[in-house]
Amino acid sequence: MQSDDLGLVERLNDEAERLSGHSIDRGNVDAGIASNLASEAAAAIERRVAERDEAREALKPFAALYTESMRDYPDGTAKQGRPDDRQAWGFNNANLMWGDFRRARQALKDAP
Repeated sequence: MQSDDLGLVERLNDEAERLSGHSIDRGNVDAGIASNLASEAAAAIERRVAERDEAREALKPFAALYTESMRDYPDGTAKQGRPDDRQAWGFNNANLMWGDFRRARQALKDAP
């Protein structure tokens, strides 16, 4: 999990604990509701971060393939970029286009 994500989850959990204390000590129903919401939000963030990290991991082989396919030829001449709509691989009705690989690499580059 990124440090920003951890910080937000930690703050939400701290606030949930603080509000829970207000609810018990003072009989404040609103504090109890807010405590529950903060706990649920923290748990939801943790789930989404795990899903995001899993998706990024799944993109890595596709990004690496695109990067490798764009390397210069052994004689030093540069390869031309491949059009996004050009098929890279296909089987029956399942096709992977070069743009799919490029977008995978870009998504990982743009990741925090």
